[in-house]
Amino acid sequence: MFSIKPIIVLSCIASFSFNLHAHAPRPHPHHQKPSEEIPEVTYKVEDSTAEVQVTPSGETFMPISNERHAQHQAAGHGYYPIISGLVPSLFTPPAMDNVQDYIIKKDEMVVINPAENEYIHIMEGKRHGFENLTVAITNTHTGNGAPLHSHVGEEAHLLLKGKMLYHLDGEEVVVEVPYIVNIPSMVPHAFINIDDEPAELIGIFPSNEWEYDILDGPVFTEGVDELIEENAAEQDKWKNWHKPSHAKKRLDYYKKHHTHGGEAHHH
Repeated sequence: MFSIKPIIVLSCIASFSFNLHAHAPRPHPHHQKPSEEIPEVTYKVEDSTAEVQVTPSGETFMPISNERHAQHQAAGHGYYPIISGLVPSLFTPPAMDNVQDYIIKKDEMVVINPAENEYIHIMEGKRHGFENLTVAITNTHTGNGAPLHSHVGEEAHLLLKGKMLYHLDGEEVVVEVPYIVNIPSMVPHAFINIDDEPAELIGIFPSNEWEYDILDGPVFTEGVDELIEENAAEQDKWKNWHKPSHAKKRLDYYKKHHTHGGEAHHH
């Protein structure tokens, strides 16, 4: 195990400073209004083909290949990979012969809906002429985030407003904005939003494909059985993570383990 240190991006812009809202009422994490109107997922179940199965979240899930199992074993992180998540391969790439092909608006990105009232906009590079770039923009509500997972390539997280609790390679760290986090290839990681407002976190990947592996390991919780259903089919094991009732449990975990009398430990 190595020590991962977030790269804190300094800013002289006062509006980037985190505001604790000490005297403002705290909204219930399950009744937050999203920062913008929630869009529909790009791909729906009825778009499935014989080769590509689309889930209600707008994603495609595939069994872990033997080659990928070997990569996880070589990484030595000790977690069992459950399943791979991808964007459905249902598209025709642009000709890239017009200047408009080089401009990607947010409403032209693929939208997936991994949790209730939450979504991710994905600019998957191969759909837009990139050879080595994919960018994702999340809408992550308080107490929610991403369960334990990893990517074949490295990843950078960029956030300009709010704060997150990260699990990085077995260590937990609270990070306040503005920041960039360096997540190396195959390193298990997870994160939750511990701010009062939904966060737009930007993920940057040096690959033109969106893909991640869900790992069988509980994070930000006291009990394994609350988040991992041991007897469930592999593709269903991680779904408890996204139940609204678990957002509060994760926030309670954060308050218990990362604050003293309401004072958080920040980096």
